[in-house]
Amino acid sequence: MQRQSVTVALLFVALLAIATAGINSCAKKEKKKNTQLISPAAITTEDREYLTRRGLLESGEDILYLYYQTDITEEGILLTNKKIAVFSAESIKKEFMETIFDLSSSHAVSPEKKSRITVFRKDDTSFSYAFPGGLDIDETFFTALRTEWRTAISENQTRVKDTTSGVFLGLKKKEEEGSPLTTQE
Repeated sequence: MQRQSVTVALLFVALLAIATAGINSCAKKEKKKNTQLISPAAITTEDREYLTRRGLLESGEDILYLYYQTDITEEGILLTNKKIAVFSAESIKKEFMETIFDLSSSHAVSPEKKSRITVFRKDDTSFSYAFPGGLDIDETFFTALRTEWRTAISENQTRVKDTTSGVFLGLKKKEEEGSPLTTQE
Protein backbone atom coordinates (compact mmCIF):
# COMPACT_ATOMS: atom_id res chain seq x y z
CA MET A 1 0.00 0.00 0.00
CA GLN A 2 2.78 2.37 0.93
CA ARG A 3 4.57 1.45 -2.29
CA GLN A 4 1.49 2.39 -4.34
CA SER A 5 1.30 5.76 -2.54
CA VAL A 6 4.94 6.47 -3.39
CA THR A 7 4.32 5.48 -7.03
CA VAL A 8 1.25 7.72 -7.25
CA ALA A 9 3.16 10.58 -5.63
CA LEU A 10 6.06 10.18 -8.07
CA LEU A 11 3.64 10.01 -10.98
CA PHE A 12 1.93 13.19 -9.76
CA VAL A 13 5.29 15.01 -9.45
CA ALA A 14 6.29 13.87 -12.96
CA LEU A 15 3.00 15.12 -14.44
CA LEU A 16 3.37 18.42 -12.60
CA ALA A 17 6.91 18.82 -13.99
CA ILE A 18 5.71 18.09 -17.54
CA ALA A 19 2.85 20.58 -17.22
CA THR A 20 5.18 23.27 -15.85
CA ALA A 21 7.65 22.68 -18.67
CA GLY A 22 4.82 23.01 -21.19
CA ILE A 23 3.64 26.30 -19.68
CA ASN A 24 7.20 27.69 -19.65
CA SER A 25 7.67 26.59 -23.25
CA CYS A 26 4.48 28.42 -24.30
CA ALA A 27 5.58 31.55 -22.45
CA LYS A 28 8.93 31.48 -24.24
CA LYS A 29 7.21 31.11 -27.61
CA GLU A 30 5.03 34.16 -26.88
CA LYS A 31 8.17 36.23 -26.21
CA LYS A 32 9.91 35.03 -29.38
CA LYS A 33 10.93 37.88 -31.63
CA ASN A 34 8.87 38.58 -34.71
CA THR A 35 11.27 38.45 -37.63
CA GLN A 36 8.86 38.94 -40.50
CA LEU A 37 7.06 41.78 -42.16
CA ILE A 38 3.45 41.81 -41.12
CA SER A 39 1.07 42.17 -44.03
CA PRO A 40 -2.15 44.20 -43.66
CA ALA A 41 -4.34 41.12 -43.23
CA ALA A 42 -2.22 39.85 -40.33
CA ILE A 43 -2.16 43.11 -38.33
CA THR A 44 -4.18 42.80 -35.16
CA THR A 45 -6.88 45.23 -34.08
CA GLU A 46 -4.76 46.10 -31.04
CA ASP A 47 -1.78 46.99 -33.26
CA ARG A 48 -3.98 49.17 -35.52
CA GLU A 49 -5.41 50.95 -32.46
CA TYR A 50 -1.91 51.53 -31.10
CA LEU A 51 -0.71 52.98 -34.42
CA THR A 52 -3.75 55.27 -34.60
CA ARG A 53 -3.37 56.41 -30.97
CA ARG A 54 0.31 57.28 -31.57
CA GLY A 55 -0.57 59.29 -34.71
CA LEU A 56 1.19 56.85 -37.01
CA LEU A 57 -1.94 55.78 -38.88
CA GLU A 58 -4.55 58.23 -40.06
CA SER A 59 -7.99 57.83 -41.57
CA GLY A 60 -7.77 56.88 -45.24
CA GLU A 61 -4.31 55.35 -44.99
CA ASP A 62 -3.69 51.77 -46.01
CA ILE A 63 -0.98 49.79 -44.24
CA LEU A 64 1.35 48.11 -46.72
CA TYR A 65 3.83 46.63 -44.23
CA LEU A 66 4.54 46.77 -40.53
CA TYR A 67 7.65 45.42 -38.84
CA TYR A 68 8.55 45.19 -35.20
CA GLN A 69 10.56 42.62 -33.29
CA THR A 70 9.17 41.90 -29.85
CA ASP A 71 6.52 44.44 -28.98
CA ILE A 72 4.99 47.18 -31.12
CA THR A 73 5.41 49.64 -28.23
CA GLU A 74 9.20 49.24 -28.26
CA GLU A 75 10.17 50.09 -31.85
CA GLY A 76 9.22 49.41 -35.43
CA ILE A 77 8.77 50.68 -38.95
CA LEU A 78 5.49 51.28 -40.77
CA LEU A 79 4.88 51.73 -44.48
CA THR A 80 1.52 53.03 -45.65
CA ASN A 81 0.28 54.24 -49.01
CA LYS A 82 1.09 57.80 -47.86
CA LYS A 83 4.15 57.69 -45.59
CA ILE A 84 6.94 55.83 -43.90
CA ALA A 85 7.32 56.02 -40.13
CA VAL A 86 10.04 54.81 -37.80
CA PHE A 87 8.92 54.72 -34.21
CA SER A 88 9.99 53.81 -30.71
CA ALA A 89 8.48 54.30 -27.27
CA GLU A 90 10.20 57.69 -27.07
CA SER A 91 10.00 59.07 -30.61
CA ILE A 92 8.33 59.05 -33.99
CA LYS A 93 10.04 59.96 -37.26
CA LYS A 94 7.78 60.01 -40.28
CA GLU A 95 7.76 61.42 -43.75
CA PHE A 96 5.07 61.61 -46.39
CA MET A 97 6.01 60.11 -49.74
CA GLU A 98 5.75 63.34 -51.71
CA THR A 99 8.16 65.14 -49.36
CA ILE A 100 10.92 62.53 -49.50
CA PHE A 101 13.98 63.75 -51.39
CA ASP A 102 15.71 60.38 -51.80
CA LEU A 103 16.04 56.88 -50.35
CA SER A 104 18.97 54.58 -49.82
CA SER A 105 19.58 51.14 -48.42
CA SER A 106 22.48 49.00 -47.37
CA HIS A 107 21.78 45.31 -47.08
CA ALA A 108 23.34 42.97 -44.54
CA VAL A 109 25.79 40.47 -45.96
CA SER A 110 25.81 38.29 -42.86
CA PRO A 111 23.53 37.56 -39.88
CA GLU A 112 25.85 39.60 -37.61
CA LYS A 113 25.29 42.77 -39.64
CA LYS A 114 22.18 44.95 -39.94
CA SER A 115 20.50 46.25 -43.05
CA ARG A 116 19.66 49.95 -43.04
CA ILE A 117 17.04 52.02 -44.84
CA THR A 118 17.67 55.77 -44.90
CA VAL A 119 15.06 58.40 -45.81
CA PHE A 120 16.43 61.78 -46.93
CA ARG A 121 14.19 64.80 -46.51
CA LYS A 122 14.18 67.92 -48.67
CA ASP A 123 15.50 69.99 -45.74
CA ASP A 124 18.78 67.97 -45.74
CA THR A 125 17.82 65.93 -42.67
CA SER A 126 17.39 62.19 -42.67
CA PHE A 127 16.40 59.24 -40.53
CA SER A 128 17.07 55.53 -40.78
CA TYR A 129 15.96 52.17 -39.55
CA ALA A 130 18.20 49.16 -39.03
CA PHE A 131 16.67 45.75 -39.67
CA PRO A 132 18.24 42.78 -37.87
CA GLY A 133 20.82 41.04 -40.02
CA GLY A 134 20.32 37.91 -42.02
CA LEU A 135 16.74 38.69 -43.03
CA ASP A 136 15.30 39.08 -46.51
CA ILE A 137 12.57 41.40 -45.27
CA ASP A 138 14.73 44.48 -45.67
CA GLU A 139 14.77 44.06 -49.46
CA THR A 140 11.01 43.39 -49.58
CA PHE A 141 10.31 46.47 -47.46
CA PHE A 142 12.69 48.70 -49.41
CA THR A 143 11.24 47.62 -52.76
CA ALA A 144 7.71 48.44 -51.56
CA LEU A 145 8.89 51.78 -50.13
CA ARG A 146 10.66 52.77 -53.35
CA THR A 147 7.59 51.80 -55.43
CA GLU A 148 5.24 53.88 -53.25
CA TRP A 149 7.65 56.82 -53.28
CA ARG A 150 8.05 56.77 -57.06
CA THR A 151 4.28 56.52 -57.50
CA ALA A 152 3.75 59.52 -55.20
CA ILE A 153 6.36 61.72 -56.86
CA SER A 154 5.39 60.76 -60.40
CA GLU A 155 2.02 62.44 -59.93
CA ASN A 156 3.45 65.95 -59.55
CA GLN A 157 7.27 65.81 -59.51
CA THR A 158 10.14 64.45 -61.55
CA ARG A 159 13.69 63.52 -60.64
CA VAL A 160 16.22 65.92 -62.17
CA LYS A 161 19.90 65.77 -62.99
CA ASP A 162 22.44 68.29 -64.22
CA THR A 163 22.85 67.96 -68.02
CA THR A 164 26.57 68.64 -67.84
CA SER A 165 27.68 66.41 -64.98
CA GLY A 166 24.79 63.93 -64.92
CA VAL A 167 24.57 64.33 -61.14
CA PHE A 168 21.16 63.77 -59.57
CA LEU A 169 19.99 67.09 -58.12
CA GLY A 170 16.63 66.23 -56.64
CA LEU A 171 13.00 66.70 -57.47
CA LYS A 172 11.08 69.50 -59.16
CA LYS A 173 7.43 70.11 -59.90
CA LYS A 174 6.42 69.00 -63.37
CA GLU A 175 5.01 72.39 -64.32
CA GLU A 176 8.40 74.14 -63.85
CA GLU A 177 9.87 74.71 -67.31
CA GLY A 178 12.90 76.44 -68.79
CA SER A 179 15.48 74.88 -66.50
CA PRO A 180 18.96 73.71 -67.63
CA LEU A 181 18.11 70.40 -66.00
CA THR A 182 16.89 67.24 -67.63
CA THR A 183 14.20 65.13 -66.11
CA GLN A 184 14.68 61.49 -65.30
CA GLU A 185 11.64 59.28 -64.72
